[in-house]
Amino acid sequence: MSGVFLPDTAVACPSHTIVTASAGSGKTYTLTWRFVQYLLSLRIPGSDLRNLLAITFTNNAALEMKSRILANLKGVALKEPAALAQAQHLVDADPDALAERARACIDEILEHYSDFQVETIDSFMTRVFRASAIDLNLPAESAVELDPDDLFQDAFRAFTAEAAEGSDTAALLSQIVDSLLLLRTDNQTYLWQPVAHLRDAVKNLYVQIMALDAGIISRVTPEEVPPLEAAFRDAVQSLYDAAQNSGCELQANFQKYCDKALQYGPDAVLSRVSYTKPIKKGSAGKAFDGIMADLQPLI
Repeated sequence: MSGVFLPDTAVACPSHTIVTASAGSGKTYTLTWRFVQYLLSLRIPGSDLRNLLAITFTNNAALEMKSRILANLKGVALKEPAALAQAQHLVDADPDALAERARACIDEILEHYSDFQVETIDSFMTRVFRASAIDLNLPAESAVELDPDDLFQDAFRAFTAEAAEGSDTAALLSQIVDSLLLLRTDNQTYLWQPVAHLRDAVKNLYVQIMALDAGIISRVTPEEVPPLEAAFRDAVQSLYDAAQNSGCELQANFQKYCDKALQYGPDAVLSRVSYTKPIKKGSAGKAFDGIMADLQPLI
């Protein structure tokens, strides 16, 4: 990355430099020394501490970059050979002037630490939003939320608040509750807080949907749902008939799975794994592998 390390006498402003490199090739090293160069140089316009900004993706990366910048400045201030040589390559000044300037930069950072702007994207955007809250019609205390839990709880609370009797929201909520009740077993404990259980179940379903290949929601229109449900029931019925006609004893769980799927549709079994062995092996004897091979295309 030697091409990135131009002396301050050759740095043109405004300008931009794109650094593309693989992991471990020295990007952070390059960026931290670029930051130090701007701090130490008296020739680069607008290079005061409060005018510099470095954006990272994580808090750990921001902390590491801050530590490296301070370590580099300390090395120059103490005239450590390696740090001083790198600084002289970047800034046109004699060693004594560079050491004095580095000490001044360290003092400024310690006195005005809030101006030491090495931060994550969300931290920077939060400051931008707060500074522009009036223009953006946002509350003064707006914040960027990366953890969706609180947002999901607020959204679910607003959703249930709209569930007035006879409304579409109430009908959808009732359908969700019915589907969840079908998935409960008789030995599960009584739901003392059904709303919390319902919220968590809907959140888990949301996470599963978002983890799937993009487009599951946009690809299926409301008009397409009934034919898909009918095709699902037909597939389950075909598998059930083939398993029954094999003359073997059916697995109990498979029987329950098919009964619920045929009666209530895919909503009743979406969170369960389909059974790959619908018949009991002992009831088929040596013919088990052959029967399973015949059933496999339907599973």
